[in-house]
Amino acid sequence: MLGSFPNVTILPFLLTSGEQGNIHQILHDNDTNSFDCKVCMIFACGENLCYAKLESTILLIQNKYPQSTIVGGVCTSGFVSLPSSSLPGDLANLSESEVNDIMKNLGCPVTIGVEEKQNLVANLVHMVQGHQYIVETVEEGIFGIMMGGDVPVRSVVSRGMRSMTLNGPPRFETPFWVKEAQYLRFGDDGYIFPDSSAPPYHQILSIEDRSTGKVYTYMEMMRQFGRASLVGLRDSDGDGFTLCNVHQLSSMVDFFLLFDESLGSESLQGKNMDLFEIDGDACLHDMDLRMQQLQDALKDEKLLGALMISCNGRGPEASHLIREEMADAKRFRKAFPNIPCLGFYAGGEIGPLAQSARQEVFQYGKAALQGFTVVFAVFVVPKIDLGTFHLDDGKDNVNRFANDYFVREERLSRT
Repeated sequence: MLGSFPNVTILPFLLTSGEQGNIHQILHDNDTNSFDCKVCMIFACGENLCYAKLESTILLIQNKYPQSTIVGGVCTSGFVSLPSSSLPGDLANLSESEVNDIMKNLGCPVTIGVEEKQNLVANLVHMVQGHQYIVETVEEGIFGIMMGGDVPVRSVVSRGMRSMTLNGPPRFETPFWVKEAQYLRFGDDGYIFPDSSAPPYHQILSIEDRSTGKVYTYMEMMRQFGRASLVGLRDSDGDGFTLCNVHQLSSMVDFFLLFDESLGSESLQGKNMDLFEIDGDACLHDMDLRMQQLQDALKDEKLLGALMISCNGRGPEASHLIREEMADAKRFRKAFPNIPCLGFYAGGEIGPLAQSARQEVFQYGKAALQGFTVVFAVFVVPKIDLGTFHLDDGKDNVNRFANDYFVREERLSRT
């Protein structure tokens, strides 16, 4: 469907085990082709999947195209299209079963044992001549497509969080602001790890409640609101709290210890702050809110369909945390009852970083492999500027189209 839109370039890729360097080559080759990736759908599978390799691949693509939308997930297996020229050169040496499998992938119905192998090979060669691509199953690797041009795809991310300071749904702003914070590397004064291989980290030493003027340390915040596993941080003019894991050593050093590359190296001082925990009811509330935001955002546009990648901890069965089957898909269907939604439950979701209390529904950039989220890629009818839209119904153009059409029809009738 995406390929039918004008001015869209699609670049498929497949990185099998041991091919980590190939993504560098793909990105390098695109420099010479003036390819600008707007959307990337990336998937990974395999028993020996290296999550570090997957994360580095996502980071490489995002750094190369910082404004692009990257979505996907970890799945059991998948399919990719390969050029038909990649078929084995000596088809005669293939077994009948192998020839049959290739023909099935080309969409040709076959019955093993009915046709002689010579006829099978002849039919296969005939089929390949009319197909530019064949389908191959991916059991292990990283694969997907990069798309450039006018790609009508946007991303929506939901991860329901309960605010511990508010004891309920999060709000756009809290009274808590980071008063003292540092970013430390090995060798800096105050760095707590003796090993030079230890990563840099952020430490939040004190938090001010601007509504009362009271200043808190880590332990005082924990005694007041309960032990938090996640801290949310927001720029004073930003939209939504970025969620970061709180390291377990925080209780020993009495400050918030954060290892999170997405925070960068700038001090966190002056950021709005909240404490969060994952909560099933909050997940359902956030999905309801996101779908309402999506409906509002698309009032003047038409939604064609959606791809949903949801954490396997969120479904499809009900669980102790989310006590409802297919909760995410049901909420999409309730908001958009006549719109197709396809997808799967993943062992890790890829998309823009989940944020809490976000007002803008669409996100792009800052993609990461994350958990207990649901990521949607929504397909929206692109707006057409009639002032620049080219309509040529001249005699020469109509005759050229008709001639091309009948040539194609004749070719299809022969095959």
